[in-house]
Amino acid sequence: MTTETPTRVTDVTTGEELELVAVPGQPGMVMIRAELEQAMADRSAADDYDRHTTAIEQYEQLGRAMAVWEPPCDTDLRYVTEALPAADRLEMQTTCLTVCRIRAQCDAYARLARPPAGFWAGRAYTP
Repeated sequence: MTTETPTRVTDVTTGEELELVAVPGQPGMVMIRAELEQAMADRSAADDYDRHTTAIEQYEQLGRAMAVWEPPCDTDLRYVTEALPAADRLEMQTTCLTVCRIRAQCDAYARLARPPAGFWAGRAYTP
């Protein structure tokens, strides 16, 4: 049996025909297609959960930092707007990079949370 060509086998307990496929990154290893797909989905879900949990922790750190120092973005609605004129984006980016004392916390959160919109740590996140 080659690992490049899917092979079909019969499950001896159910009589069901199963497709074997090569496991990515594991030369010579094969697995039942449905089980491999489920394992990959589980891994993806676990990665998403870990990223989400870490993003929550980063958001809490950002909140603590904002309690000590109020950043200019806190009261400026442009930072949560989806579409911005280029001049506003440049002004906001300059503010983030030169004035903001908590940019590192903001950036750490945004990179993990992947916000659907807004302006975070000098970067525009747009849909």
